[in-house]
Amino acid sequence: MASTELLDRGTDLKKLTDRQRRFVQEYLICMDGAKAAIAAGYSPKCAAAQAGKLMRKRSIKRALGKALKEIDFGKQLTVENVLQELAYCVFRDPVDFCDENGRISIDDLRKLPPQVRRCIDGIKCRNTLDDEGKVVGQEVELKFVQKGAMIRLAMDYFNLLQPTINTQVFIDWDKRLAETMPQGQGRDDVSGSR
Repeated sequence: MASTELLDRGTDLKKLTDRQRRFVQEYLICMDGAKAAIAAGYSPKCAAAQAGKLMRKRSIKRALGKALKEIDFGKQLTVENVLQELAYCVFRDPVDFCDENGRISIDDLRKLPPQVRRCIDGIKCRNTLDDEGKVVGQEVELKFVQKGAMIRLAMDYFNLLQPTINTQVFIDWDKRLAETMPQGQGRDDVSGSR
């Protein structure tokens, strides 16, 4: 698919069929036409051929070109940026959630420091409704990236993890049995004396 020339004048994804839209979205994730075609619901047997057909369509080329231009990987995804994001997750401090009185307050996510917001992996909201169906309260549950996993990633990046030495203990049970038996008595003698 690398030979396909993507058009930088974009097209609206709404102009594509549902499958084509899904293909574009999946292609942006994996950058593999056949995998994107399968994920979009095309048959695995003809996924590569279907991906080739899709990538020749002007509307697909425009949608991909627009999306890739907006993403602009070169500016966003650098080693430094990735390590900074990792550092946010490793060094996050629960105190950053507290207001000036030391109470945990998450009434407005925009008030959280950016380094804390970047550690959020998921958000669940539950609204409380009154008798008329109007929202009178909201319960927010934040899920954070696992700090232990982030520490392990950082340690791995900086080669701080030593390879695990797999030691196997071999016990020669015949030798052990012979050592515990009185002199002159062998293994066969023990089993026959019962």
